[in-house]
Amino acid sequence: MLTHRFLRPGCYGLMLAELGDPRINVAPYTVYEAAELALVRPALKRTAAGRQVAFFILYEGSLYPPHPWLDSPASPARRVHEVHRGEGESFTLYQFEP
Repeated sequence: MLTHRFLRPGCYGLMLAELGDPRINVAPYTVYEAAELALVRPALKRTAAGRQVAFFILYEGSLYPPHPWLDSPASPARRVHEVHRGEGESFTLYQFEP
């Protein structure tokens, strides 16, 4: 799992790491642009090493909407869930394959 927050890793994603569930691994890496995701994809492929693994980006969009590249047809990510918590406050989960 990768977390995304404007200029810093998201605190909600980091809270998942505190659960201690061995099935959840949180990488506190901020994905701001598509090129930044491209940089970490080789390392994520090595991490998966043939295992069945799902990678996610949690976008905490309370201050800023998701970047357009995340929803573009060429994006490696796809929106899998969104939670709206009032005007301007939503949380969006994207899944991607490294």
